[in-house]
Amino acid sequence: MARKKKPDLNELKEIFREDGSLESYLLIRRSFPNQKVEVGRFGGVDPFLVMRAELEEHGVVPTLILGVMDGDEVQIDELALRIMEWLVVRSALIKSGQTHLKIKREAVPDSLIDYLLMIIIESCERHSVSMPPALVVLLRERLGGPNPARHARYEISEKQKEAVWVAAQIFGANESISIRRLAKELNIEPSTISRWFKKENLRLRLNR
Repeated sequence: MARKKKPDLNELKEIFREDGSLESYLLIRRSFPNQKVEVGRFGGVDPFLVMRAELEEHGVVPTLILGVMDGDEVQIDELALRIMEWLVVRSALIKSGQTHLKIKREAVPDSLIDYLLMIIIESCERHSVSMPPALVVLLRERLGGPNPARHARYEISEKQKEAVWVAAQIFGANESISIRRLAKELNIEPSTISRWFKKENLRLRLNR
C-alpha cells in the first residue's frame, strides 16, 4: 500500500495566506508542529488611508494607528482605551432610550471596533508585545463580558455549596430548615436561597 504523501509546507502556507481559515492553519500546525506560521493579515497602512476620515471623525489620528502597527505599547494601550470609551458612550446612548437611528449615527460601528481589535492583536503577535491590561479588559468585554454565563453558573454552584455547609452547622438533622434564618447567616436575600433550592432539595443535600 502506497504511503500517503506528506503535504508540502510551502503550498500549505500559501493557501493559508490566501484564505486565513482555521482549516488551513490546523493543517499546517498538525502536519508541521515545529514550523512557525506567519498569521498576520492586516499589516499594511493602505486600508487606513481609505478609512482615515472615519477614524479622525472618532478621534483616531494616523499617528496612533501607525504606533499600534509598529508595536508601540503606549499607543496600543491608548487605542484600547479609546475603543472602551466608544463602547461606554454607545451603552449610555442605549440606556438613555435614544432611537436606533441616533445610536447608529453617533456610535462607532462594531465592524470598525472589531477591525481595530484585529489590528491590535496581530501587532502584539508580530512584535512579541504583551497585551496591556486595557486590551485584556476590552477583549473580555467583547467575548463574553465580565461575568459570562458559564462562570456565573460556577459562582452560583460555589455559593450553593457554602449555603449547604452553613445550613449543616445551624440546623439539626430533624430540625425544620428556615430559609429566612439561613439567608441572614449568609447575608443574602431569602428569595436568593429559594431560587437556589427547594426546601426538600436542601434537606436532601444536608443529609448526604
